[in-house]
Amino acid sequence: DKVVEREAKTILSKYVNESGQNMDKAVDEAMGGVLFIDEAYNLLPHPGSQNNTGNEALDALMTRMENDKGKFVVVIAGYKDRMEELVRCGNPGLMSRFNKRFHIDDYDADALTRIFMMNAAKRKFTLTKEAEEVLAMRMRDMVACKGLHFGNAREAVNLLNEVVEMQ
Repeated sequence: DKVVEREAKTILSKYVNESGQNMDKAVDEAMGGVLFIDEAYNLLPHPGSQNNTGNEALDALMTRMENDKGKFVVVIAGYKDRMEELVRCGNPGLMSRFNKRFHIDDYDADALTRIFMMNAAKRKFTLTKEAEEVLAMRMRDMVACKGLHFGNAREAVNLLNEVVEMQ
């Protein structure tokens, strides 16, 4: 009943040891629940970079996964190819600790339309029938033209933000 969501950018720091501390804080918050790290591959240093803070964060996570085994669940998520690179090239213990992997297919146009509508309703917006038809068509086009790194629900939320801004 508890999910703590983090992105690499909220964990990483430019200061030595702070990334490890940030990871420890995230794990502390997730105790008894789930730590969800979105776009976890961003913890890997960029090629040629001397910045080691991502490794600090991964090392801290690995230590906590061992020391606090069974007390929390870790889900790392992101684009499939980049996640495979993280598990292969990151901390050597990642492969054995993240031994359950699954791929979730991209949402279809109907699901994206529902996500858009749900988020619009949360923000107290309603659409006319005509606007709903245009939205459904736009979502079909979006799915038909999606690229390799399609953002799924984020695409629907971004579209809503664009619509609200244009309004």
